[in-house]
Amino acid sequence: MYISEVRNERVIKTEIESVVFDGQYDVLVSGLGTAGSMAAIMLAENGLKVLGVEAFNCVGGTATIGGLQTPYFDTPGGRYAAIDGVAKEHHRLHTRNIIESRKLEFERLILQRGAQIWYESSVLGIYMEHDTVVGARVLTPEGI
Repeated sequence: MYISEVRNERVIKTEIESVVFDGQYDVLVSGLGTAGSMAAIMLAENGLKVLGVEAFNCVGGTATIGGLQTPYFDTPGGRYAAIDGVAKEHHRLHTRNIIESRKLEFERLILQRGAQIWYESSVLGIYMEHDTVVGARVLTPEGI
């Protein structure tokens, strides 16, 4: 087994004897922007155990966090339209702008589908056995 990490803009592979993992997941989604959030939702809907790792303190990505009114790269319809429909109703009743409602709706759907979210966290490296990913090294507010 080895860990693969990026250091000084180079991929470094280090052989290791063994590692104990804190949890077991089918999929780790690194980054919960609009695409990562949708991936986490759909993977969890299909019965996979999902962990979403997000560097920021909310889902939705830089477009949502930055307050852009037209996220999703102007992709019309589909699941995004359904999320925006709920977000607009929530905004009408509870928030100052739709962006806050959009973040809340993405988060609600991710958690409702059974996925977990680790906020303010980053993937530092991946553990490999041959060509298979078997784990991840993640920096969280509690440590590595």
